[in-house]
Amino acid sequence: VLAGLFYLNADLTSEGNTVKSLTNTLSGNTNIKLNEGLLKGVSLSGLAYNQLGSLGQLIQPLLDTNEQIPSPKVFRKDTEIKDFVSNIVYEPGKVKAKELKGNIDGNAKILGSASVDTESMVMDLDLNLTLDEAISNPYLSQLSWPISCTGSISATPKCAIDTSKIRKQLGRMIEEKAKADLKQKAKEKLTEKLKGKIDLPIDTSTGEEASPEALLKEKEKQLKQEAKEKINEKLNENLEKLFKF
Repeated sequence: VLAGLFYLNADLTSEGNTVKSLTNTLSGNTNIKLNEGLLKGVSLSGLAYNQLGSLGQLIQPLLDTNEQIPSPKVFRKDTEIKDFVSNIVYEPGKVKAKELKGNIDGNAKILGSASVDTESMVMDLDLNLTLDEAISNPYLSQLSWPISCTGSISATPKCAIDTSKIRKQLGRMIEEKAKADLKQKAKEKLTEKLKGKIDLPIDTSTGEEASPEALLKEKEKQLKQEAKEKINEKLNENLEKLFKF
């Protein structure tokens, strides 16, 4: 099921005179690194892309005008593992990978944990996958896809995504984007309203017209200057009257 170039650094102890007893009493830990690996029979990134397609209406508010729901550049049947590392702890009856992280299927990333029951040789895998640089949308690229896999270590595992957690993340993202869009529209209206009424300051770092916030500061500065001039003018008038003979 899992193939690749493994690098191991192990410190293990065990006792017994059968394979079963040696396996069940195994203890210690192993640092493991896998390069150019392959998880056969399941595409973890493919699971995420399939869900993106099925969540079309919910995702739509996060897309820009004319932007399409992302789809994979390459359709995969397996998971290509560029690299992953983990520290594996052996306990009586259990093998646990408490922190597993790596890069898969191009630019996707995984982070999670795994365990194997040494009696039944059943594996449980809990991962969070992000498509990250694989897609350009700033919201969808940061979705954390919770994937759970289970099955015999000698067979293709059955994997599924917890869609309820995905829907909660999308709900928060839609709310964030709506607030950001409203703020941007307010800035654009303010900029349009202030243009021509005050001299637009130039941002020296970009050479372009300043932001709406800078326009407000400039307007406030002008109002203060006008108020100061009026006060000085009134003061001069009063002084003239006082010393006029």
